[in-house]
Amino acid sequence: MRKIPETTLDKNKAYALGVIGPGDGWITSDGYTIALNVIDKEFADHFQYCLEETFKIKCRRYFRVKKPTKLVKASSKQYVVVLCSKAAVNNIKEYNVKFEEENWSIPEKIKNSYKEIKASYLKGVF
Repeated sequence: MRKIPETTLDKNKAYALGVIGPGDGWITSDGYTIALNVIDKEFADHFQYCLEETFKIKCRRYFRVKKPTKLVKASSKQYVVVLCSKAAVNNIKEYNVKFEEENWSIPEKIKNSYKEIKASYLKGVF
């Protein structure tokens, strides 16, 4: 497993935590990947920046066009950000919260942080 640097809770990590749970990002079920796919390029850019600054690992990035379905009539252009690192996933999971949208909770370290950290977390959520 690739080592990551010691990380502290800063604005970048708080933002990433907000995006991962309960925002639009996710951790894959195999526990090796943090990912996001969105139509907003600036959102994808900022999430990628925060992950790379926090974990010092380069994200994979690509663009795709999702085809229309029976429910969604128009195709959509999506920006995808992927960080493949079990160490980074384990680091995120150390916050001991559920990241699934239906039962998420705010990490205690976020609740007990400075306003700047809380604001960055909320920015990631919304």
